[in-house]
Amino acid sequence: VATFLLALSLYPNVAVPPPENSGKRLDECLFRTKFVDFCRLHPSSTLAPVANEITEDVLVFESVLQTHKTFLTHPIRVPPAALLLVANHIELAADCSVAILDGWLFLSMHHHRAAE
Repeated sequence: VATFLLALSLYPNVAVPPPENSGKRLDECLFRTKFVDFCRLHPSSTLAPVANEITEDVLVFESVLQTHKTFLTHPIRVPPAALLLVANHIELAADCSVAILDGWLFLSMHHHRAAE
């Protein structure tokens, strides 16, 4: 419940990790937001030491800090499904396997077959 409340309070400040982050050095990990393509996690962030391990979740954050590099401040991991509750506009594929939130966040849902 707390995760969904955080997503609600910080939306639309959302950052998405590209798959290329996995295996990179921590200072090379970049995140994309709606308005800024290449952001790093602020070094004082609790998530900075594990930036290259954030692959399945998205981040909500307080603000973008522009210095000689662009940083995300106070990021928090949230599951992508939490964003379905806070998005202003959702476009769904006919089979509900893909959702586009607010024209830029692309979510892919996987279908699992129930055991027989």
